[in-house]
Amino acid sequence: MPIHIQKFESALMYQFQGHLTLQDLEMVQTLEAPYFAALADGLCLSVIADLSEIDTIPPSLFPQLQQMRIVSDPRICVVVVIGANPYLRALALSLGGLNSQHDFVFCRALAEAIQIIR
Repeated sequence: MPIHIQKFESALMYQFQGHLTLQDLEMVQTLEAPYFAALADGLCLSVIADLSEIDTIPPSLFPQLQQMRIVSDPRICVVVVIGANPYLRALALSLGGLNSQHDFVFCRALAEAIQIIR
């Protein structure tokens, strides 16, 4: 599967790889559910989204991307995006601008993302 989710440091880390499909995005909901279910009331999660190994995201998936928790869930503090090419950067900003109440911050490496989260 081209999307992996795990707890990393004080954040939830999403690692994207290869080509994403609708089934991949549907599986994300299942993978992330335990982390959000365990989140205490009034708290939020910081997210690291590693896009450094993703090729592209087809435009046909945009409606599903808008529904992802990292875009739309108010319990997200910040999303730090690693390694996004200009297309993916523009996509994240447009999705975030439409649906989110949190910031999207871009960096080149995991070490930078960890510093931002801290």
